[in-house]
Amino acid sequence: MGGIMSKFINRHTATHKPLNTEQHHLPLTANIQCEIEINHTDKLITDCAIIKDKLYFIWLDTPKIVIHNTDGTFDKEMNLSCKPLKISPIDCDTVAVLCDDGTIKLFTLPESIEQTSINTSKNCSGLSYKDGLLYVVVNGESIDVFSLDGIIIRTFCCPSSSIENIAVTNDQIFLTDWFHEGLYCCDLYGRIIWTCFNNDQILRQGLTTDDDGNIYVAGLYSRNVFVISSNGNSQTKLLTSSNGLDLPAAIHFDKILKYLLVCNADNGHAFLFQIKHRERDLEYLTMIDIVADKML
Repeated sequence: MGGIMSKFINRHTATHKPLNTEQHHLPLTANIQCEIEINHTDKLITDCAIIKDKLYFIWLDTPKIVIHNTDGTFDKEMNLSCKPLKISPIDCDTVAVLCDDGTIKLFTLPESIEQTSINTSKNCSGLSYKDGLLYVVVNGESIDVFSLDGIIIRTFCCPSSSIENIAVTNDQIFLTDWFHEGLYCCDLYGRIIWTCFNNDQILRQGLTTDDDGNIYVAGLYSRNVFVISSNGNSQTKLLTSSNGLDLPAAIHFDKILKYLLVCNADNGHAFLFQIKHRERDLEYLTMIDIVADKML
């Protein structure tokens, strides 16, 4: 395992980014919209998603998706032919679900009609969709990239053998390493750009990205959410246990609504936050003042 890491880091001269939230803060704020109480509290929440104005939740060993509205109220349950592990929106009408039987199933919403079933290797742990491609973590050691019709486009090695979660942006892949408690930033072919490891703040669960390429990472045992800029230089502790986080595991950012959904692993509680950019809000208010002055 260490040999694999050394090989990739030496070959591609990755840059290590220490996790330091005392400097270079990102100008982001999180305002609570609602707290969601979900059934199945005897099961572990493994993933979540926001699609249109609906919140989607999946549990370990449970063949269904539970759907809530963005005000926190229950909407309906969506029964599946498999037990889901991960969920990834494709567009506003389609969702991809990674199942524990080694398949990826595409469903049409809101009718919950199964469109396609793609066979993958078993022991898959991560799923992310971007620009017509599905990125799947296989055995924690490699990434298989599929087209939506199930054709493997390419396969490449992970930077370690303990990769669990994945998020893909326009030109970068972000991977969490559960064993080394860190984060890798790679290009779309797996070459490491930078790494971020820290022993005090455990980065080992879900991750998601916003429309600026910032990465939101749920710290399971540190009970927080960190935001890290796409270049790794700016880092902010956005949420903590004071916001209700208790073993946060699943996380998803909606780029349209600017909502961040965070789910505790095992107490059936999730939280929906509105994410705002302080500098942009200030620029907007300044622009409004300028326009108002000109109208006087």
